[in-house]
Amino acid sequence: MTDERHESSISASKWLFVICFLVYSCAYIARVNYSTAIDGMRSLGVIDESIAGIISSVYFIVYASGQVVNGMIADRRSPFMLVVIGLVLVSLSNAAMFLFYSPAWLPVLWWGLNGFGQSMLWSPVFFIISNGLNPSFRFTAITLVSLCTPVGKISGYLFSGISLSVGGWKGVFVMGSGVIMLCLLLWIAVWLSVNRDIVFDYGANSDKKLPEITEPKPKMGCVRLFAVSGLLIALPSLVVHGLFLNGAGEWIPYILQNTYGLKDSVAAYLTMIVPAVGVSGVFLCNTVYAKMKNNEMSTALFFMVLSMIPVVVLYFLTASGGSLFGMAAEAILFTVMYGLLYILQLGYSHCLISLIPMRCAMFALGATVTGINNAVNYFGSAISTYGMSLAVDRMEMTDLMLLWLGLLAIASVSVLLSIRRWSAFQKKGESSAQS
Repeated sequence: MTDERHESSISASKWLFVICFLVYSCAYIARVNYSTAIDGMRSLGVIDESIAGIISSVYFIVYASGQVVNGMIADRRSPFMLVVIGLVLVSLSNAAMFLFYSPAWLPVLWWGLNGFGQSMLWSPVFFIISNGLNPSFRFTAITLVSLCTPVGKISGYLFSGISLSVGGWKGVFVMGSGVIMLCLLLWIAVWLSVNRDIVFDYGANSDKKLPEITEPKPKMGCVRLFAVSGLLIALPSLVVHGLFLNGAGEWIPYILQNTYGLKDSVAAYLTMIVPAVGVSGVFLCNTVYAKMKNNEMSTALFFMVLSMIPVVVLYFLTASGGSLFGMAAEAILFTVMYGLLYILQLGYSHCLISLIPMRCAMFALGATVTGINNAVNYFGSAISTYGMSLAVDRMEMTDLMLLWLGLLAIASVSVLLSIRRWSAFQKKGESSAQS
């Protein structure tokens, strides 16, 4: 039986997980608020069409770059301090958005700072779950933490809708800054109260090892891991995934306002449908994952291929121009179909961003792998966000849906080509763990 001195207590693990969930969920409130404020900022001349796209793209580029750096740091340094610094940057950048917004390049700077602060949150949270919580609680925790994205976006759109009604576009940034500052205080309080009962396992690749661990863990470098496991082949699918989980999602409120004529606050409330139904994606993924004999890449392929179905429906829906059911009804149908797409993409995300890095934790590379995968995902978001800022005004929606279908096909082929290598890597890892 494992010595309890070398395991975190169950009670401390649960409290630490709760604050990790709260912090990462609330971070989305200070992230999606910009997408709900775009129309108001544009209508009042604070930003124009090109700056609106640049702000989102800079955010995603900085966030993606920060994910790589902070993922590597999280595997080796204090996850507590990374989260503290990240929350401070997020709160300050949101405050700067409503205090100093002229000239127009200043919001680009502030939202880029927000992106870097946000990039300091996921990898430390993932490291805490995969290397710090009690082993009996880790898989449950990594499943539940995947719900941070839909829960955070629901909260973000809800709070943003209220803030828009009360304080206009500035209100969403006031609200975002305040929420994150409250999270910072709670994070410090909980961490200080449970820190003594948390024991981190840093793995074989680190010089921080726990004493009296009977079985040494296998060693492998990050570059070799990506090559041998087939993750390198699957990276293009993560770029496409960034389009649907983040990039296009940033513009759903704008599409609802300009294509279907909804008010900004109504569009924000309606967009809540997307993450609300998306919650089921993580649990659906675990069900499919079990059917696929715990093969993460085969499960990811299932969700990527299935994602084409709602896009086909969206193609015919946008082609009707509101003539089938009326503009209001089709606005709801559009949101529901994108919500279904979001469910499927969240299932894919759970495989590549959570389950696969968990398998890599034995090499002390879990936070590094999730950081790199998330970075590639958000580079795709950066490209697509700027592209969407042009496409929603210059492209027919039907042509955009055809482009989406083509990208999903490319992503599916990318995952398919990686399955053989991943399956071999998985079997080898399981054999090493059992020996």
